Order: sequence, then C-alpha cells, then structure tokens
Amino acid sequence: RSGLLGKPVHLKTMTSWRRAETYYTLSTWKGRMKDAQGFPVRDSILSNATAHYMHNMFFLLDDEAADFDGVFARSNDIETFDTAIIHGSFRKGGQFTYVASHSAEVESNPRWTYEFENAVVTYDSNGDGDIRAIFHDGTEKNYGSGSSLKTTSQKDFYMAESVEKGIPVRCSVEQIMPFTHLCEQVFNHPEQFQVFPKSLVHISEDKIHLVTGLYEIMERCYTEGR
Repeated sequence: RSGLLGKPVHLKTMTSWRRAETYYTLSTWKGRMKDAQGFPVRDSILSNATAHYMHNMFFLLDDEAADFDGVFARSNDIETFDTAIIHGSFRKGGQFTYVASHSAEVESNPRWTYEFENAVVTYDSNGDGDIRAIFHDGTEKNYGSGSSLKTTSQKDFYMAESVEKGIPVRCSVEQIMPFTHLCEQVFNHPEQFQVFPKSLVHISEDKIHLVTGLYEIMERCYTEGR
C-alpha cells in the first residue's frame, strides 16, 4: 500500500490439498449448504480450507472483485464443491486467479505469484516458504518465512494483544467483507456447481477421490492465469 511494488497487474494462487471421504462423512457440516436445522453453512474448499489464499489478495490490496468467472465442481458426494478455479479483476485495477482442489492426483501446498508494476512477489510453501520480491531492476527483497511456526502463530499473539490492550485486530470485519461477498455470489448460484464425470474419478486405497488429469489443468490455469 506504500507504493513500493507499484500497481497490481495479476495476483494468482494455487493449492492442491487432497482430502479423504472421511473429511466429509465424519462431519455434520463440511461440504453442505445448510446444517440439519436449516441454518446456512455454505462450506467448500473456497470458504474453508483455502479461504486464506483468496482473502489475502483482497486484504493485501485493500480491494475487492469487480467481476469474476469460475468453475466449481465436485468428485465427492457433497452439496457444494471440492474444486474451484476462479479468474477475475479487481475494482482498482489488475486481475486475480485462484486455483484449488481436494481431488487432484498430486498433493501440492499453497503457493502464489503476485505480479506488480515494479516487482514480482512469490511464495511457495513446498520450498523454503520465504516471501520474495524481485524488482525489475534486479534487486530482491526477502520478507521472510510465510510458513514457519513463528509466523503462523503470530495471529494468536495479535489476538491476545488486542484483547489485553483493547487495540483493533489486524484484519477488521470490513476487510473480510470483499472475500465474503465473493463467496456469497458463488453460493447464490448452486446450479453452476458441476459433478466430475465418474469415468474420470478413481478412489485411492485411503479413500481419496482423484480426478484424472485435473492437476495438469490446474497447473495450466495457474501458470497462464486463466
């Protein structure tokens, strides 16, 4: 927000976390639109497991989606979806691409590439987990680890500090709303949720539904930003 990186050009993220059938069957709410009492749950890979990586793009830019299109599909016997690929644009300029699935054959932890006017910022938790900005003049800035226990546990200390000292939390309700609004737009149209053809789905020994060729498609969408 200080302007160091320049205006956003294209922010994209990808996660491939496989989940067994029990991830859904041992829960009363995962993958459901509503709970047993009829209250809205709207759980999915987008709104739960990989929510952070969509939200982070809005949070970082203090922006929201102007428009977007997506593919939402499931291989598991759930009401919502276990795979989502979304591409859209921000209101203040620039594009975003979000790619995530619980049904791909390859397990791959979160990574992202944020392209700005002045630099490209990358993070890959499959590697050393450092967040790096490489500027167009060749200089590099390392923001440190985004995956270490010290980093991921900071939120607990920040929340405790907020309670003890009465200071605002680092991420306000208002800053969460752009992500929530996008999710609401998706869930308002359940008719667009697709089911993977059974001919493409095979179930592993540990009861994970895997879609043949899905990971390759995800890689292309992430790499090409579409």
